[in-house]
Amino acid sequence: MITKVSQLFARKLAVTTGYIEEEEFLRYGFELLIGYFIKVLVLLTIAMSLHITTQTIVLVLAFVSLRIFSGGHHLSTYLSCLLFSLGLFILLAVVAANPPQILINHLLIVLHVVIILGMVSISRLPKENNKPIIKSKKGIPYLVLTLWYFILLVGYLFDMEPTLIISSLFGLMLQYTSLTPIGVKIIEKVNQLLVERSFLKC
Repeated sequence: MITKVSQLFARKLAVTTGYIEEEEFLRYGFELLIGYFIKVLVLLTIAMSLHITTQTIVLVLAFVSLRIFSGGHHLSTYLSCLLFSLGLFILLAVVAANPPQILINHLLIVLHVVIILGMVSISRLPKENNKPIIKSKKGIPYLVLTLWYFILLVGYLFDMEPTLIISSLFGLMLQYTSLTPIGVKIIEKVNQLLVERSFLKC
């Protein structure tokens, strides 16, 4: 459905602008825009119904800010990717909004552990990645983690809402874990379950 709508928009835009040879490129761009719009709309709708909107937004921002520069694996179809990512975001946001007391009591330790694990994980990323870290940008994921570390540390010192700190840490952890060999294997297993077994073929 998304592909057909994107194709229609792309064809009209290509004819209007005269860039007929760029129609396929335009179609891909429309697919991304429509796909992300639907994903955000569904995510926010579920988050608002569960009263975890702020935690969800913070978690996704942390996740995306790191993913932009570190890349990552993708599932084979849009629908499987939508269900898997939304499920993870909502699950982690629910936990972040209602965290175990042990996380609250040891929040400063958790903050340091998550950031250090992130630095170590990124330094040991496998070279064969769906989208490997571009050599010229290799230092940027470290910079992103460092920036989040200082933001959250300052937030902690100035009594920032603990659920927002935990949401941020979950978002960062979700992204860098997805780049590790274990994370990649989990994604591939999910992809096999949802796609190769014809559960969500498009």
